[in-house]
Amino acid sequence: MSEPEQKLPVWPPARGPGSPEAGNGCLTAFLIVFGIILLLPGVLCVIADPRGALPLTGLAFVIAGGGLLMIIAAVGRMKRRKPPQ
Repeated sequence: MSEPEQKLPVWPPARGPGSPEAGNGCLTAFLIVFGIILLLPGVLCVIADPRGALPLTGLAFVIAGGGLLMIIAAVGRMKRRKPPQ
C-alpha cells in the first residue's frame, strides 16, 4: 500500500502596507504620547523624593512603569510596520 500524499496547509496571502489591517500609525502615536504622559509621575517623584519616603511614590512608579510599557509597545509596532522590500 502506498502512503497518502501529505498536503501542506494553505497560508493566507501576506498583508501589504496598503491593506486595511495595516493601520495608519495613529495607534502608535497615541501609545507614545500617552506613555510619555504616564511616565511623568514617576520622573517627578524621583526628583521630589529620591529616597521614596512619600506614600504615593510606589503608585507613581507603577503608573510610570505602565507608561514605559506603552512606549515599548509603540516602538515594537513601528519596527513591525516596515514594508517588505
